[in-house]
Amino acid sequence: MQYNIHHYESKYISISKFNDPFNYIIIDNLFNKEIYESLCKKFPEFIARTKPYKDQPGATSDYEGYISGLGLQDLKDGYDFFASKELQNFVQKIFNIETSKFISPSAHFHKAPSKNGFIHRDMNICSFSNKSTEDSFITTGGVVYTDDSIANTNSIKMIRSIALLYYLNNNDHISTNGGGTGIYEGYGGNLIKTIEPKNNRLFMFEISHNSFHGFIGANFDRSAIVSWFHSSPAYIINRNWKYFRKNPRYLERWTQRPVSEYWNIENDPDYSKYFSKPIRELI
Repeated sequence: MQYNIHHYESKYISISKFNDPFNYIIIDNLFNKEIYESLCKKFPEFIARTKPYKDQPGATSDYEGYISGLGLQDLKDGYDFFASKELQNFVQKIFNIETSKFISPSAHFHKAPSKNGFIHRDMNICSFSNKSTEDSFITTGGVVYTDDSIANTNSIKMIRSIALLYYLNNNDHISTNGGGTGIYEGYGGNLIKTIEPKNNRLFMFEISHNSFHGFIGANFDRSAIVSWFHSSPAYIINRNWKYFRKNPRYLERWTQRPVSEYWNIENDPDYSKYFSKPIRELI
């Protein structure tokens, strides 16, 4: 498969597309040597400014990885690739999906020895800052990571639609397993496939009813850039209507609240584009 993604890409790029158990692609040898080295050089600076997720205010799990959200000011020296129109156009074309200007790039680091992360689908609604901006993209700097509540009234609700994991700065000579991303049959933990954390590899997948995945622990330090493209919640629900209609827990809600406190899809400004009646009358 041959696509022109971005002028940062290497001459040896390789793209493979899969549709089982969900839609995903693996891109090897993504960046040229200069850009890859620039990404690796900058990465430790992002990790140094944070602490393990489990120790942060509002943490919804005991996830031990370090997560450093990247704002627009961080997206340079190669990191601008993750907020580029070229990447967005590629994603929309290869997955045949509509995405918005809202993205969530971040640096992820797991210090050895690390344990397995929890299995999830990433089907979350996020709250982005409602501040006006002329920027082409709005990033993690103004997002509540996983928020499905009505509490953040001055926000724009988006839903994750495409996930990206780019592996870098890892030991090329590691001979043990782990550190990659597991693809699972469900929340129960039956592993189907492992995406190995090879340096300069990008793993991208469509978030869906069965996009079960999770970090696989390792006895070596693991580094990755993780990002999401987002879409209108109403658009994604309509795109996946047959699954949403059957499963009342289609959306993953990592913070449990009374039903009355959850944000309602019908409040999406795009709702009327896809539905003519309230959800309860359609299910």
